[in-house]
Amino acid sequence: MPGLSISTKMYYGMAALSMTLPDLMVVQWLLVRYVPPDRPHLVPATVFGLLFLLGRVVEGASCSLIAHWSDVCESRWGRRLPFMRLGILPFVMVFFCLFVPPVGEAHWANALYAGVLIPVYFILYTAVFTPYLALLPEITSDLKERVDLTTAQSIFLVITNVLFTMAGTVLQQWGWIVLAGLASLLTLLWFIPAATRLREAPRNAAEVQTHLGYLESVKLVLQNRPCRIAMASISVYWFGLNAIIVILPHWTISYLGRGEGDVTKLMIPFVAVNFVF
Repeated sequence: MPGLSISTKMYYGMAALSMTLPDLMVVQWLLVRYVPPDRPHLVPATVFGLLFLLGRVVEGASCSLIAHWSDVCESRWGRRLPFMRLGILPFVMVFFCLFVPPVGEAHWANALYAGVLIPVYFILYTAVFTPYLALLPEITSDLKERVDLTTAQSIFLVITNVLFTMAGTVLQQWGWIVLAGLASLLTLLWFIPAATRLREAPRNAAEVQTHLGYLESVKLVLQNRPCRIAMASISVYWFGLNAIIVILPHWTISYLGRGEGDVTKLMIPFVAVNFVF
């Protein structure tokens, strides 16, 4: 039986850029967009913090539901691809709109706008990229090929981090619309090959007929001690990492007295250390 082609591995790996770039952009730059450190705020800082927290709560609540929906989905495209194909364009559109608030000064409309779009963004992110990650075992059952797929994914994650370091420079030179537009375009273009060219391996009849209920699935996960430990560890890790990423522009501008372009200079050693390890 022939193994996976290089193009298949590349297509799967490329989608990692689409998964990571908008997430990093939202974590680091959305706060700067609505609560700039050196200009009047478009939304009060406390209000924006609560809206972002609301988005994360919605994301957490929707994640397992969408994952289960993807598990039990049956279509001519398979279980995962329908979410990827139908969700990517709305996701990219909402991501772009997040960085284009309706009023250029403090206004209740900006808070309402962010309060609607932030939860929608997180729901769409989950709807597209949870099935993308779950697609890996659907492509092949061979363990070496699965390692090859995750290796390709890791390579493009490094490329994404390198591109992300340039965000501050792009913002300083050309502004928010160009920055959000470029990130949106890259997200869409790098995801299209995975959504259109990848195929799920056919499942046998026993797999198709066996479906765990949602509550039963949740119960099994919570009863799994290694899984609980992994979830707790990953949560703490991402909390710390996001705290560093989100504070960097404000620290650079407010404390160091530098511009957005200097965030790029500070991100370079950060990415370099990530690359080494």
